[in-house]
Amino acid sequence: MSSKFKLGLFFGSFDPIHNGHQVIAKKALEFVDVVMFIVAKQNPFKDKSKACFSDRYEMCIQACFWEDKMITVDFEQKLSGKTWDTLEYIKKVYTNAELYIICGDDTYFDIENWYHGEEILENYKFLVFKRDYQKCITLRDNAQILNVIGFDKFSSTLVRQLIKEKSELVQYYIQPRVYKYIKENNLYVDTSKT
Repeated sequence: MSSKFKLGLFFGSFDPIHNGHQVIAKKALEFVDVVMFIVAKQNPFKDKSKACFSDRYEMCIQACFWEDKMITVDFEQKLSGKTWDTLEYIKKVYTNAELYIICGDDTYFDIENWYHGEEILENYKFLVFKRDYQKCITLRDNAQILNVIGFDKFSSTLVRQLIKEKSELVQYYIQPRVYKYIKENNLYVDTSKT
C-alpha cells in the first residue's frame, strides 16, 4: 500500500466560485483524498478578475466551509502566479503527496503552450473533465477523464450577470455562504467599474 496521499489541485480564478466548481471537485474526490482550490493571482488567459484576490479567496473558503476534503490556499498570491512555480512550491511543501491537476479539456490541451508546459504534462497526473461530451479526446497515459455531468450549467459569468440583475436565481448557482459574502461586500453589483 502506498504511503502517499492523493492531492487534487484545482486551479482557477473562482470569480466567483460556483456550484459547478464543487460538482467537479466532488467527482475528483472519487480519485483523490483531498481537493485543493488554488485561487489564481490573475489568470493570464482571461480578462482582469472582477473581484480582488482576497475576496475570491474568501469566497472559496466559504464555499468549502462544510467540506472536510476540500481546502483553499493562497499560494499564488505569494508566488509568481505561474502554474509551474506554484506546482514546484506544492511539491516541496507536500512531499508525501501524489499530485493530480484537475482541469477542463480545453486547459489540458493548451498546457503545452504554458511556461514549462511540456514538463507539467510529463511530470504531473491529470483529472480532465470534458466541456463538450460529443467530442472524442485522447489523453496521455498520466491523465484520465473525469466524467462530470451538469457542471456546464454553471459559470462565473452567469453568476455575475444574475447578481448585477439582482436576480434571486443566483442562489441556485452558488453556496449560501458565498451568496451572503457577496451581498455583504457588495460584489459584482456594478461591473462598469472593473
